[in-house]
Amino acid sequence: MHDSTTKRTADVDLQVADTSLATLRQLDVGRWKDRRFAGQQVLTLPQVLALVPQKKSIFIEVKCGPEIVPALATTLKTYGVSPQQAIIISFQEDVIAAVKRELPQYRAYWVVSFRVAKDSGEWTPGIDRIISTASRIGADGVDVSAKPPLTRDFVRRCRDAGLSVHAWTVDDPTQANELSALGVESITTNRPAVVRRELNGAPQTQPVTVTTGTTGSPPSGSPAMFRQSDHAGK
Repeated sequence: MHDSTTKRTADVDLQVADTSLATLRQLDVGRWKDRRFAGQQVLTLPQVLALVPQKKSIFIEVKCGPEIVPALATTLKTYGVSPQQAIIISFQEDVIAAVKRELPQYRAYWVVSFRVAKDSGEWTPGIDRIISTASRIGADGVDVSAKPPLTRDFVRRCRDAGLSVHAWTVDDPTQANELSALGVESITTNRPAVVRRELNGAPQTQPVTVTTGTTGSPPSGSPAMFRQSDHAGK
């Protein structure tokens, strides 16, 4: 679940963290999108993992705190999800640190949202803080909002620090192509087919992963959201 409540996707205002799975499973979370999806139930992580093709990977965003990590570890091991197939992301520093302690072989990316500081008018957090924090918590990469601070120099400095760089949420094919040229390794989009066509038709120095879904808000209290990735440019 991306949101902290079910209001937007089920038109029933329930706090996800305070609602039982049995109750959540009774909700229709597809009708809001289109009548074709009416009757769609909330999926559990094992159900989602069963849908991921063998040669694809999945981004799992933890939306609560580090208390969920042991259960996540058990699920990944129980269902045979390899470190090559799952990437774990979170806005929360302590979640990424916990993932790297519990599942050191899995990639974990710290999600960062750029904002303009009211007092200084500057974009925050700055590159120095991002690299310092990501290194301290053991992150393998950073997944940042596609805002002006995401430049070629930003990508270079992150890579020099041993961090991969990923971006969200990019629905404009032109912007996706520009980010690819900067060296961004994966892009989250709500328009995967359109973005994939653009990237497949443009010269690239490296393959770019197109990730379906949205990472558009801070932690919500929901346990997790899942995004399947596709490789563009291969």
